[in-house]
Order: sequence, then structure tokens, then C-alpha cells
Amino acid sequence: MRNLLLALFSLVVLSTSAQSLPKGVNLKSAIEMARSSSDDQLKSYISQAKAQGYSLDELKTLMRAQGASMSDLDRLSNLWSAQGEATAEQTLSLESISTSFGVQPSTDDPPAQIRTARFGADFFSKAKISETPELYLATPSNYQLGPGDQLLVQLYGASEESYAVQISREGTVKINRLPPIYLSGLSIEQARKKLQVELSKIYTGLQAKSSDASKVDFTISLQGARSVAVTLSGNVQAPGVYTLSGFASVISALYAAGGPNQVGSYRDIQIIRSGKTIARIDLYDFFISG
Repeated sequence: MRNLLLALFSLVVLSTSAQSLPKGVNLKSAIEMARSSSDDQLKSYISQAKAQGYSLDELKTLMRAQGASMSDLDRLSNLWSAQGEATAEQTLSLESISTSFGVQPSTDDPPAQIRTARFGADFFSKAKISETPELYLATPSNYQLGPGDQLLVQLYGASEESYAVQISREGTVKINRLPPIYLSGLSIEQARKKLQVELSKIYTGLQAKSSDASKVDFTISLQGARSVAVTLSGNVQAPGVYTLSGFASVISALYAAGGPNQVGSYRDIQIIRSGKTIARIDLYDFFISG
């Protein structure tokens, strides 16, 4: 059946329209007709050939066998290179091609319909995107600290000191001369306020006025985000549990799973926590507006 389709494509490339060749027109006449056909007509046929998965070499081989000249082959090559991917309007099936030439497809080899790619599907097949956002960026105000997050606490002014700490499995950090400080579940701003209260017990300058020579200030920053386990279920290419950065977005999680499959929705991505849907995401908003 593939040989039959290749032969049909050779006739399509050599004809001047999508209609069948008139009776009595031999291959030599068809080649002559191809020389007088417009570039737009040949581009249309080339798009159809690409949509069916045929290569330039396959078409050139058939044209050589039918007596095409080098100029005919060069013209085909140039138009092939200039022509982009087939559009939705140019997709077709084996049945439609066979019917146009009066050939009935075999019942043993049913025609396969060519489907256009879903809008946005190519995003998940592109070169690998970063699943971990840059940590140089400001920590989101709603980011909740948790076990595994790495913090840098720096004091400056009358006292100069820095502490690199990591939140433990119990949700606490340990600073010398202070008991464990529970920070899990707090935002960066909430953690800063709590640390200021605790650090004031050993750095009294934190409570001093700005004009006081003993004044001490401090900053807190997130140096490394923890890893989180995310379960992707439903109609995605590879459902399962994925370990991602705590900064990972819904897009990053979907990318890790290969994106929605052929029947998966692009417009109703549900985020579920504790058995409740807390948000619904429309991927087209992202693809169109960013």
C-alpha cells in the first residue's frame, strides 16, 4: 500500500492541480505539465507529502525513474526547503488521495487519518526546560518554608556575623547559644520577625534605635529550596510521583511528566491538596499570554 501511495504522490507532484490526470496523458506529458505548473501548486503538494511522512529523497527517486530532468529535481528541492510544515488546511488522508485518482484502498490496509498537532503540544517536546527556577530571584512572598530549605542569616552594624542554617525534619533551625527555632510553614517575612525576637536575646543591638552606635541589623535569604514530591495523575504522558524543587511551578511539573496526553485537557489542570481542588489552571492562558 505504501508503494501505491508513493506512486500517487509522484502523480500529485507532477500534475498541475489536485484533480486526476486526464485519460491518455502519459508520464512524459505529466513531467512536461509539472514544468508549467505554478510554485503555489507544487508547494501545496509538497505540504501534503510532508504531512504523510514522505521524504524529499523518496519523491526525487520516483521523479528520476519517470524521466525528470535535473532542473525539475532542483525546483522540487528548492520548494521543499522553502516550504514550512503542513498546515491544518493541507492535511489529508490516504483515502482522499486514492479516491481522487480512482483507486480504492485495500480493506486489509485501512487509511490512517493524519491528525494535526494540538495547540501547545510542541511546548512539551522542545529542548529540556529548567525545572528549577533561578534562586537569585527574590523569594516569592507566599513561599512557605519547610524541612530542607537552606537559609542565610547575616548580621551587620555593631556586630558582624552570619549563619548558614537548614530547616530540619522537625521544622527547626539551630543557631549557636539559642534553642531550636521553629520556622516550618512560615513565610520569609514571618521567619525574619521570629528570628529577630530570638536573636535579640544574644544581640541586644537588634532592639536599639537606628541612631544608636550599638545598632545591629540583619537579613535573611533563601539559599537553597527544598525538594518536594508531586503526584501527577490523570491523562498525562507519564503519570507518577516526581521530586521537584520547592520553587517548581505547575508548568515544571507537567513538563516532567511529558505534558497532557492525546485526551488530556489543556484547559482544566487541577491542583489538589488534602483531597480538595485548590486551583484550576488553563494552559492556554500561559501559552498565549505568558
